Amino acid sequence: MKRMPCGKTLPMANELWLKNIKFAETLIPIIMKEQAINQEFKFYFNLLSEDQKESLLSMMKSFLGKSEKKTNRISIEQYNKELEDAEKRINEGQFVTHESLKEEALKW
Repeated sequence: MKRMPCGKTLPMANELWLKNIKFAETLIPIIMKEQAINQEFKFYFNLLSEDQKESLLSMMKSFLGKSEKKTNRISIEQYNKELEDAEKRINEGQFVTHESLKEEALKW
């Protein structure tokens, strides 16, 4: 480290170089593993029939939440509005307690 006149310290060029080497040493195996997985995936994917490929692609999309089917999901804004409305009803006393629900259920 080199001390500047203002009192701050800066890393020397060789210290930065060592940090970059250590970073690369940890990153290279990760990249190589990802490349091996991609290569293996391509190999097996090419062995599939067209129907199997479509089925696998649909499954992968569902994992990522990009299903081809339309879902009835609501937006985050709508979700937050519903939460606020529910909290307002609770604050106004419009709710059923656990105890009163148990008593009502005994009458069924």
